Amino acid sequence: MKFICPFYVEDEVTARGAILGPVEHRGQRHMQSEVWVQNQDGRKTAVGWAHAPLA
Repeated sequence: MKFICPFYVEDEVTARGAILGPVEHRGQRHMQSEVWVQNQDGRKTAVGWAHAPLA
């Protein structure tokens, strides 16, 4: 994750994500996602990528 805009205690923030598709990681198949956090105005405050192994 990388913070790209500050948010404050009184802000309402929402975590969101989108699945990008399968990737190989250390010899195992994972599902990769783009993730972000946005404030009440819809402005992105943090962005990043995540992945998890597929069963």
